[in-house]
Amino acid sequence: MAPADGGSGHISYGVVFALSPGSNGWTQTVLYNFCSLGQDNFCLDGAYPAAGVTFDQLGNLYGTVRLSGWIKAGGGLVYKLSPGAGGWTETIVHDS
Repeated sequence: MAPADGGSGHISYGVVFALSPGSNGWTQTVLYNFCSLGQDNFCLDGAYPAAGVTFDQLGNLYGTVRLSGWIKAGGGLVYKLSPGAGGWTETIVHDS
């Protein structure tokens, strides 16, 4: 899932998270915090996820955000999150 608000980037402009069932209920795991790159109102890695995510055959996640760069100027991006030993890594597929 990718809610548009929340997270622990320098501005709380969204996260990608997973929910996993367990014996004591559901566990939420944050996969990526948007706006974790940049400063002030500048988010190199995007802000405000626009929809859910989808997997490819290799286990990468793809999604979109509504804003990137200077967030007051508009423009979004398409991102890919790749799993790795240290967590998930974002790659920008297309930035408008």
